[in-house]
Amino acid sequence: EFAFQYAIKHNRRKVTVVYNKGFMNASEWLFVNTISEVAEKYPDVTFTKRSMRGFAFRMTDFNFNGDVLITGVLYGGIIMYLMFGLMHGAGMFCGQNLGPRYAVFEPATRHK
Repeated sequence: EFAFQYAIKHNRRKVTVVYNKGFMNASEWLFVNTISEVAEKYPDVTFTKRSMRGFAFRMTDFNFNGDVLITGVLYGGIIMYLMFGLMHGAGMFCGQNLGPRYAVFEPATRHK
């Protein structure tokens, strides 16, 4: 629910879940279905599902129009490094880990 509440609070209109259809089918199915059930509680937020392959293609083609992304750790790392490449370096991005009571912010990083 955090992603949908975040979208509403920050005037975002679209939440996209990125997943891989052919990898770990049972866990991916549970992941996507759970998020789909939560999405039904937020009819004012557009909810879309994208495969990792299609999403990566749209990103590299600069044809992505999403506001909030939900993905697992594995695909989140892939998306992060794709964005680093598109924006010419990891040093331009900072990180944030948000929780209900606390938040941890990280400075821009350099990866070897």
